[in-house]
Amino acid sequence: MEPFEIGVEDNGREVTLYEGQLLILTLDSNPTTGYSWQLGEFDEAVLKQTNHEYVPYERPPGKMGVGGKETWYFEGRAPGETALHLVYVRPGEEDVEPAKTFTVRVVVRPAGLPLR
Repeated sequence: MEPFEIGVEDNGREVTLYEGQLLILTLDSNPTTGYSWQLGEFDEAVLKQTNHEYVPYERPPGKMGVGGKETWYFEGRAPGETALHLVYVRPGEEDVEPAKTFTVRVVVRPAGLPLR
């Protein structure tokens, strides 16, 4: 079963996948600015996080502070629905609005049923 890949263009959408299917979320990030994406709570009975990684972009000669991409990997565990909500913040700052937010509603269907 092919992984289901999403990114910033999917913010606010609903995505549907099968039990056992991999969901890959990739967002731009630049930790050299002090900001990072923080993943909020979600229903782990429906969706399981299997990995998270940061890969920097190749830095041009003489350039500092080049960002990269953060990628989260999830597996559809059981039929149900949950929201994935992330905020782009500086850890430790309180009472400050996030620089960015990202939310998708994830629907997991039983394997073998058609997706709608």
